[in-house]
Parts: sequence; structure tokens; C-alpha cells
Amino acid sequence: AWGCYIEGNGSWDFAALQPGDYFIKARPNTIDFADEYVPDSLTQEGAQRFSVGAGDTVDVVIELDRSAMIDVTVNGPDGNPVDYAEVIAYPSFAPYSARIDYPWCWIATEEPGRRVIGCLHPAFDYKLLASGGWSDLDNEFYQDTVSPSAAQVIDVIEGGTVGPFV
Repeated sequence: AWGCYIEGNGSWDFAALQPGDYFIKARPNTIDFADEYVPDSLTQEGAQRFSVGAGDTVDVVIELDRSAMIDVTVNGPDGNPVDYAEVIAYPSFAPYSARIDYPWCWIATEEPGRRVIGCLHPAFDYKLLASGGWSDLDNEFYQDTVSPSAAQVIDVIEGGTVGPFV
């Protein structure tokens, strides 16, 4: 269900919501804050369930965390930056196959091969995967491994940037 923003005070109204159980996911329209299920979860399994009856009003206050960022440069086998590589950050607790299900965003840079990955929730740590994109690179995790279980875990900080990782 989508809510209706009440202009000026940061509130949302879900007046047409049918009675039932719901989860709330906050998706700020900015790179400054991280997406999350309430409270502080990347997954619905870790989220609070809200039960709403007919005519009920449930007040919820959401305190978003400042997003974290990872600065990474992708180099090819020759040691030179690779412009068209794709880099994905995914939570270290997540299975490799689920890596695209978690929020993240790229922040544009002018430097060859450099990516800044933002919109990361600071309560979790991440693994980085570089893939070929338009280059001829194979999928490889940070620190030259192809094994998700051997990939190095990167701790992030709220409102800050870690790296650069090469």
C-alpha cells in the first residue's frame, strides 16, 4: 500500500488501508538516508508487524539512519582502472543470490574505474562484487576471490564513507 504525504509536517496518511497486518518500509528520496523496514531492518523478517483494525489509527515515528558509502576503484588484470565494471554492495548476512534485493545506489564520479556506492544502511556490513558490465572481467569479490564465503566483509559507518578500496 502507498500512503499520501501530508505536506509540511513529514506525516503520511494511509486512510484507505484495509484492516490487517502490515510492515512499514521507509524509502527516502535522497542518498542521505538509508532505506529500511521499521525498525532498523533491511528485511521484512526483521521488521515489526503492525496490526490495524477497522477505524484504527496507529501512530508510528520513524527515525532514519544516515546512509553509509563505500568508495571503490575497479582495476583489471593489467592494474588499470576499468571504466565499465559494475560493482554491487550487498549485506554480508545475505546469500550471494539475494545481493540485488537490497537497496544501494551509485554516486557518479569522474575518475576512471571509481564507484562510490551509497544508500547503504549503517547497521550492517557489506561485501563487494565486481562484474564485467561492458568489460571482460569475471565476477570477483573484493580482495581477488570468487568465493562469496571468502569475500572480505567491509564495515561501514553512519553518515560516512569508507575506502578507497582498490
